[in-house]
Amino acid sequence: MRLLRNFFLSFRSDTSRDTLWYLSFPRRRESIVFSISTLDSRWSLSSTKVGDGNDKRGVKSIFVVAIFLTMLLPVPLFAAGILPECSINMNGVLTSPCNTCDFILLIQNLLRFTYTYLIPFFAALYLAWGGILMLSAGLTANPSQYEKGKAAITTTLKGIVILLLAWLIIDTILKVAGARIATDSPDPQFFRPWNTVECHITPPPGGERIIVIPPEIHIDPPPDLQCSAGESSKFVDGVDVCDPAVQAQIRAVYQSKVEGSSFRSYSGSDACTKGALGVYKNDLQAAAQKNGFSLARLQAIITRESGGNPNFVGGDGDTGLIQLLPSVACGIRKSSIPGCATNAKGMGVVANQGMVQGWLKNPQNNISVGSEHYGALFRKYGNYDLATAAYNGGPVANQPSENCPGSLRWQCEFDNNEHTRPNTGYNATRRYVPDVAESERAILSGSCTP
Repeated sequence: MRLLRNFFLSFRSDTSRDTLWYLSFPRRRESIVFSISTLDSRWSLSSTKVGDGNDKRGVKSIFVVAIFLTMLLPVPLFAAGILPECSINMNGVLTSPCNTCDFILLIQNLLRFTYTYLIPFFAALYLAWGGILMLSAGLTANPSQYEKGKAAITTTLKGIVILLLAWLIIDTILKVAGARIATDSPDPQFFRPWNTVECHITPPPGGERIIVIPPEIHIDPPPDLQCSAGESSKFVDGVDVCDPAVQAQIRAVYQSKVEGSSFRSYSGSDACTKGALGVYKNDLQAAAQKNGFSLARLQAIITRESGGNPNFVGGDGDTGLIQLLPSVACGIRKSSIPGCATNAKGMGVVANQGMVQGWLKNPQNNISVGSEHYGALFRKYGNYDLATAAYNGGPVANQPSENCPGSLRWQCEFDNNEHTRPNTGYNATRRYVPDVAESERAILSGSCTP
């Protein structure tokens, strides 16, 4: 009990000395006493150290009390859900013995409890104590007291930094180790962060408890959007997903669990070209028929893309009436287009962008290869809106939404499940798709002459 007494403050009153109250912080062989006095109608705060000071700051006392508290820890730890319930159920009936799974789960729970509750509590307590010491030093003009308070605060801040580094080290070791931790798991996986480990009971009820690391959802893009080791080019919806910049963008979208963004910009032209496409009508009709979609849809796309200007070049390098990217044109026609080349895998790539853009400014060339590209998208998706979304948004646009169940990525207006962070990446596609549909309706109704 004497040891425990060293950890409590005592408040006392001494009217014979005109002292309103004073408190003492007892330590082994010494006490630090703070008192407030009204002697001679004046207020004063003083501190006194009593004892020989050879207690080495009560380290032995702290050690003994720590052992005592450790003996009592299982009760509150079990109540807080830190100890895994591997041996008994809620009714106290023996189920299954503890194994490696439960040991790892115990470590996980202890780490979480320590970093969530213990460290913040004691850090705040020690920072407050350091502040009190510095404040009392200012009132009593005691430099040594100020230094003690300063040391307490500095030590606490250093400790917080060290503990954060320890957290990072533990997490990194578990990631880098790459060891499989459960050969009996139905889906053994490499270690990921320690706080994703779970412990499951195999059927029937009461069976063996095994380690399970829940799979991380959508960390990798679907196979059709990945570039395998042997591929140097792979076109999906007109985009080369093996291009390092494109592949990095796709992986960043899936790893961050946001919806993504349009691959092409869209400024928006007038809803009607007012006869500007009349000179190309025969070429447009033949191209639309050849590629299996309506003339009105092709006219509507050109209306919104370039307004009928065959020499228009967009901010992304897309060129001509239907605003085709040089990389898309080369992917479709390969080396048959001046400025395009064929790589070792037989894929068309841009060799000279200026030459490709010059070729695309020819209306017949642009209509031919552009309608071929849109026709492939329409056959793939079987829907005008989806084909149009892919034409502007790229290969990720029509993938299932991450944050809006039942929708596609370009349709979802949010970048998180809580729907508090708006998605702005697909704003262009969300405007482009209805704009093209509006122009098509106007052409079909006769209110617009393309």
